[in-house]
Amino acid sequence: MPDKLVFMHRKKDFILKVCKNTFILDGKAVNPESDYIFADTVNDEAVEFDNSSLEDIVTLMEDRGDYCMAGIKDGKSFGLTDMFGSRPIFFSADNATLTNRVALLNEGESINILPGSTIATCDKGKFAVNQFVRRPEFQGGLGDALKLSVSERISKNDKVAVSFSGGLDSSLIAYLAKPKAKIALFTLVTEDERDDMAEKSSELLDIELHYVSADENIIKETYKASSSSILWKSPMDYALGLGFQLVAKKASEEGYSLLMAGQGADELFGGYSKYMRMENSSLSIALKNDAERLYIGAARDAEAIRDGGCTPSFPFMDERVGILAERLPLTMKVRNGQRKVALRKSAQQLGLPEKIFDAPKKAFQYSSGMQKLVEKVFF
Repeated sequence: MPDKLVFMHRKKDFILKVCKNTFILDGKAVNPESDYIFADTVNDEAVEFDNSSLEDIVTLMEDRGDYCMAGIKDGKSFGLTDMFGSRPIFFSADNATLTNRVALLNEGESINILPGSTIATCDKGKFAVNQFVRRPEFQGGLGDALKLSVSERISKNDKVAVSFSGGLDSSLIAYLAKPKAKIALFTLVTEDERDDMAEKSSELLDIELHYVSADENIIKETYKASSSSILWKSPMDYALGLGFQLVAKKASEEGYSLLMAGQGADELFGGYSKYMRMENSSLSIALKNDAERLYIGAARDAEAIRDGGCTPSFPFMDERVGILAERLPLTMKVRNGQRKVALRKSAQQLGLPEKIFDAPKKAFQYSSGMQKLVEKVFF
């Protein structure tokens, strides 16, 4: 019988000194003499791996949703991210330290984020970051991949919250999640802005909608409570970081522990307005670069959601969804003034109401008025 396990947890924190084989999980040291692999993911469980290779262990994670892994295997420490870095690993190259919570790095240490599809190890006594690429086989279409992604991320959760703008991305997640669990939608509003798209879409989806209020005093207090604001540089970072923290806090207070969001859809499927102004050669490069940098925004947003008290999950950043998105011709992303062509088509085929799948983009930070509010308060 296999005697080695991958331990998966939703709410445990780790610190790994890569070149010293020192692994601390929730404040307790792990015996460096035995193999121990921890996966930061959406559920609590253990999976046997016996003498499998690291590639085989990654295969075990393919149907577990968002994840990163860290641990000691065969006497060597490592940290590893999924395809897009949807579960962040932060590191300080100064002392070869990895952690899944940025606040656990010592003050004054350099803060870096491990990119997607990479592995951090100690090579000949020196900290090293290299690509770790393993692409799962998937024979289905985009709609099949999206359904699997949402279903696997819900897994054992009977209640799921969705960060909701009323646009295509968050509506599609909510629509696919609805048959699997009790779903509630949480939309951010400020005193000066209240977009009615969220209300209209929630009615079409027949899913309960909760409003999350923000004003100057609320965002000032939220900023003070944030453990991850060190990652925020621009007004957009502040707007998204504070917004997600507030939404997660409200969802947690309402009894929801898992918060799904539509991060990654714009970069993978051509959702930004800038893409419409590009020639094909420039568009191809921009899409590739934006997809490769998804891990940066994911780190900001995942940390903010955790600060609010929920476990984050980003179904569009699934490896199978990402592989299919990579294979799409440019005309299935941007065509004749329409963005996210393939995603809209899949949403239609899956049964999402036309008034939603054909609606214009609703950016969370703009439709809520949060961007204006943070610029007024912090900039």
